[in-house]
Amino acid sequence: GAVDQTDPFPGTLSGFSGRGPSELDGNYFPNVVAPGMNIRSAVPGNAYEAWSGTSMAGPHATALVGLIWQACPALRGMVYPTVDYIHQAAAPLTGQFGSNCGGDYTEGPNNDWGDGTIDALATIELLESSGECDCEPISIQSLQSNSPVLLGETMNFTTSITGSLPITYTWDF
Repeated sequence: GAVDQTDPFPGTLSGFSGRGPSELDGNYFPNVVAPGMNIRSAVPGNAYEAWSGTSMAGPHATALVGLIWQACPALRGMVYPTVDYIHQAAAPLTGQFGSNCGGDYTEGPNNDWGDGTIDALATIELLESSGECDCEPISIQSLQSNSPVLLGETMNFTTSITGSLPITYTWDF
């Protein structure tokens, strides 16, 4: 599923986001949601455009899996425990009823936003505090912004693994 990330976290459920229940097993669907509206996307011709769709939300979830497996190498390839951490740390979209397709609309899960919006910081903090994994400590800086990144702006992201020098990534938009 997808949310509009320009609204305050955890975002607003997108009208085009899929709804459940799952036709395969009747379980809640979607499982979680991620930013998927007006996502800056590379397009042919060395250009960028703002695209929307659940196909824009998928890379956010995939990146979170990569971050989890970087923090906890013991979880690499262990899909079900990894997904469990993501679900446990998801931020509910409390009060957003979407299509009111059934489920718990206070804490989740439900058939509109599942367990909620994925939250990278909360997931890594949960993983580190669980004691179930000998984690490689990772420092995550939270970007606090209520507005989208505009063309011409530069964003810097700095990360470091404890005991190593910080690495800064810079993107020019």
